[in-house]
Amino acid sequence: MTLQPSGRLQASISTNITVAQDAAQWIKSADVDGDGSDDYVYGTLDRHVVDVTFRTTYALHRDLTLQVFLQPFVAVGDYSDIRRLARPRSHEFEPFGTQYLAQHDNPDFNRKSLRGNIVLRWEYVRGSTLYVAWNMSTSDTTRPGVFTPCATSATPSARRGRTRCW
Repeated sequence: MTLQPSGRLQASISTNITVAQDAAQWIKSADVDGDGSDDYVYGTLDRHVVDVTFRTTYALHRDLTLQVFLQPFVAVGDYSDIRRLARPRSHEFEPFGTQYLAQHDNPDFNRKSLRGNIVLRWEYVRGSTLYVAWNMSTSDTTRPGVFTPCATSATPSARRGRTRCW
């Protein structure tokens, strides 16, 4: 959806929501039964993914604009019916119940992230632009259900400046 409430402001928002189930999602290769050869471990994956994208451009002056981009993202996956491939090149599986979870980490996931950019752009002479950009990228996989957008464990923000003259 795109909005232009005035000649100086333009904004857009888009969303994507996915709720799906994958009947046979590969998890990992591991020697689950202790026979010395890797087993191909699969499970039924129930996944929920939400991402939203915000974009805004505001013209402070004819030659000076401020642009903002934000994109929060959340993906949650819950595995059930964990099993191994019965034979190579087949789509047949052998269940091993709680045996896998007793020996390995739970493959369920809950990932959250936020990316953003802010750009101040000044065209000080026709064809010559000076801009300053700030970006951020944060993610959180450690605390299911809790997300802090500016977590200190995230990738540090970058500030960039550049000029172009013709």
